[in-house]
Amino acid sequence: MFGTLCQICKTRPATIHLTAIDTDGSVVELHISSMAARQLGLDLHGDPPSCEQIRDIQRQGEDALLGDEDGEISSIKAPTLTAATGATTLSCPDCGLIYSAFAENNRFGCASCYAAFAENLDPALADIHGSNRHVGRVPALNANDAERQVRRRAHLEDRLAQAVEDENYEEAARIRDLLKGDGT
Repeated sequence: MFGTLCQICKTRPATIHLTAIDTDGSVVELHISSMAARQLGLDLHGDPPSCEQIRDIQRQGEDALLGDEDGEISSIKAPTLTAATGATTLSCPDCGLIYSAFAENNRFGCASCYAAFAENLDPALADIHGSNRHVGRVPALNANDAERQVRRRAHLEDRLAQAVEDENYEEAARIRDLLKGDGT
């Protein structure tokens, strides 16, 4: 299931996996993203959906991908950035990329584009990801961070030894507490 794409939008990772066994013994599975579930109005807090409900959801998703006329679910397709009002003339001072070109291909031209388009990025990212704040996993410490922590700890240990030698016990206690909380 890891790495499975949403069966509705076909672009986002599936984070909701529904499996039901029909009365004839056949297994019905549905793998959808949380955004697709939200846009379909799928309530997962109560009883799990029946096999027929899962099939209905699959049909709704297929209709959305085919451009269903009711317009209700067609917004499930992966969103793209849109040029905000007045943003069409906004451009990056370093690479010259204009916001409308960025909105079209969702790619920056250089690192300065982040600052140049900052005021338009928050709402755009919230539309695409459902939030403009990272809530997922964080990477492990890299070698530079680990080395920095070792140097910091050695510096604190030196300061602790000096504080004890100078009989500055309050400072020594504060440094000791820092070392305890350091976790290294």
